[in-house]
Amino acid sequence: MKVICKAIKLTSSQKKIMGVNENSDYEYPFEIGESYTVLGISSQVGRQAATILQMPYFYAFPAPLCLFEIIDSRPSAYWVIKALSEYELALWPKEFYQPFFHDQLSDLSPEYVEIYKEVVERLENEFS
Repeated sequence: MKVICKAIKLTSSQKKIMGVNENSDYEYPFEIGESYTVLGISSQVGRQAATILQMPYFYAFPAPLCLFEIIDSRPSAYWVIKALSEYELALWPKEFYQPFFHDQLSDLSPEYVEIYKEVVERLENEFS
């Protein structure tokens, strides 16, 4: 799946729908007009509900779907679907389900960084 960035900040109405603090002025680290390979998707209901895309940016970076337009809707054959909780569903590569995977990746653990690089390469080459 590929998307193109159409915004880097949430609008007031998007913040309200997602349960994000109205005073938040966060800018996502993407380039408007650039296309990105989606690494995985998670979706939850309830407070701060959103469909979140796992985007490649230094490491797997969560970003709201509303900031992007889908330009290639084919799902990855490498995604595995799992319920993360009673209210949250994920479609991720199997490697992302390892205990504390995202924590280890953000800590730049060499083993997890290498796994991440392999996953990104596999997903980016899947439809090329």
